[in-house]
Amino acid sequence: MRFRRDEKIFVLLLFVSIIWCYHMLEHLNAQNSKEPSSIVSTREAQKKQEGQLIARGFNPHLLLLIRVPNSGTGVLAALLDKLSTMNRFSHRKEQSDQPLVTDESRVGFARQFFSRRTSPVSEYVPTVFFNFAQLGHAQNPVWLVMIRDPVQKFIANFRTKRKVLCQIRLENHLLLKGETLENCFQKDIEDCVLSRDPECALPHGREVHSSYSFTIGYFCGSESFCRVMGSKKALDQAKRNAEQFFPVVGVVEDLHNTFAKLEEILPTYFTGVDLLFHHLSDIQKNEDREVVQIDEEPLEVLQQALSLEIDFYNHIRHKLQKSVL
Repeated sequence: MRFRRDEKIFVLLLFVSIIWCYHMLEHLNAQNSKEPSSIVSTREAQKKQEGQLIARGFNPHLLLLIRVPNSGTGVLAALLDKLSTMNRFSHRKEQSDQPLVTDESRVGFARQFFSRRTSPVSEYVPTVFFNFAQLGHAQNPVWLVMIRDPVQKFIANFRTKRKVLCQIRLENHLLLKGETLENCFQKDIEDCVLSRDPECALPHGREVHSSYSFTIGYFCGSESFCRVMGSKKALDQAKRNAEQFFPVVGVVEDLHNTFAKLEEILPTYFTGVDLLFHHLSDIQKNEDREVVQIDEEPLEVLQQALSLEIDFYNHIRHKLQKSVL
């Protein structure tokens, strides 16, 4: 039987195609049998950083993000929630808004936290810093928190407190004649600061329960002097704790360096965080990043009253910037 010319060409092309497909399959199998170099390098970086964290007394598979109102921690919590799927770890938000203020509550939380069977784990918790070693644990989790410009944080806290106060006044029929809830919300912070209204008071030298509205108290811990406004002792302890127990402290006004440092020191959790952030417009618009301009006179009053908070903020931000140079 004789083949026509076009039939011969068809058979030849079919044969060449089969050979090409065979070699492509061989190539793909060879590629799939090896991990991409990027994955290998990422895992090596994770092991290296985990080893360094262990040497410093941390459990690298337990991350504890402190929930601080109006300080950008909500941004990190939202990112961790997304990253947990990408990087294969568990993320949980403590449902209670009650901070861990008693020894009993801390002991119970620490026991439950270290008993987790799924790891790595990150948890978003309302608490001030406390040393797990003092509760009988060999390691501390990796502590993490964000800080924010103290004046901007004060303004944000004022707005939050104002909303609560106005709602209470409305419910108790205490709004001024002709005043609406919206009018009440819009109270001018500049007048509040200059007139020394109670809502804007910063009682230096006194222990106040609202001191945990301020950053130093979260780093200082649970001792009574940590709740004293303007306490140099609290400032010094906050700096020591930040150095010893917080491998990274994020800064709202410097997210670029914050994300770079998080990816470097905590790749298990934060690999891809910068790219993810820039693809999530809802997180980028978080109100914790809003900057409010106020007049020079009330600004100077606040800067003087918050001088130790500003000292701590500048100390942390300088350390962050220096670490990524």
